Amino acid sequence: MVERGYHDGRLNSKGQITRAEMAQIMSNIFQSVHDAGDLTGTYRDTVLVRGAVSIKDTVFESDLIIANGLGEKTPNLNNITVKGRLGVGRLRR
Repeated sequence: MVERGYHDGRLNSKGQITRAEMAQIMSNIFQSVHDAGDLTGTYRDTVLVRGAVSIKDTVFESDLIIANGLGEKTPNLNNITVKGRLGVGRLRR
């Protein structure tokens, strides 16, 4: 679709995108999505945190994105290293 085009080779850059195509794009971007639980260790792909996740003793070789799905919760971050970019979303009221 985006990387390779459609089955007939066209890109259709001005056409509307379907929900399934958007889901595939998001899946390609975010190899690791976490809504709850604990993260430790080393992650090589982009990581999306969108829930109450505890991150401790963790290295992110790529990007870490903390999404606004947290609401009023505060993520627990302890001894983390982000070698890529750190993105933090916030709620808009």
